[in-house]
Amino acid sequence: VTKALRLVSLIHPEIATDPQAKFAFVWAMAVTSNGLKVDKNFELAEAAYQQYKIDKRMPTDIGIGTAAKAINKTLQLYNTLIDKHGFEVVERFMTTTQTVKEVEAFTGMKVSGENLTTLVYGAAALGPKIGNGFFMTLYGRFEQLTMDRWLMRTWGRWTGTLVETNPEQVKAKRALLKGLIQSLTPADKKAFEAIVNRKLTVGDVD
Repeated sequence: VTKALRLVSLIHPEIATDPQAKFAFVWAMAVTSNGLKVDKNFELAEAAYQQYKIDKRMPTDIGIGTAAKAINKTLQLYNTLIDKHGFEVVERFMTTTQTVKEVEAFTGMKVSGENLTTLVYGAAALGPKIGNGFFMTLYGRFEQLTMDRWLMRTWGRWTGTLVETNPEQVKAKRALLKGLIQSLTPADKKAFEAIVNRKLTVGDVD
């Protein structure tokens, strides 16, 4: 993360020295991560920041993918909060812990998955993964866990729960494989057995 911010500072030097520039870029980076892969996320964040530099406002029509509406909404939230409270107040609020109730009152955004008395970073207004996790990680709070799809897939591999068993599909595919094995000519069956290095039998389709 540190290296990525240093790298983008080669294009936008103010990100390395101006707290407001860094805050704006991190905001853009976090909210454009919604549903996007890393390369497209970084590309979109840089485009949003480029427009921010010109207008001093985040663009609200830059979102792409299935989360386009959510991306635009949270970019607009930046403009709304800065207009209302100013940079220093917003940065301090977003990067310090508050109760969920206080976050919702300050930002007007619903914080999902937490009790109203739970302490979260103000950035949780952007979402539990994007704000309370990824935004804070980008801001150097590396103790914050970003529970995204990649974490869940890794957890699924470790625990053997990545793919759920569907008994009806298993039964249907076994029947399909049996039919395919039975339909092979002797020559085709022999060629296929050479590829998989084992005998094909309808009694052992698994």
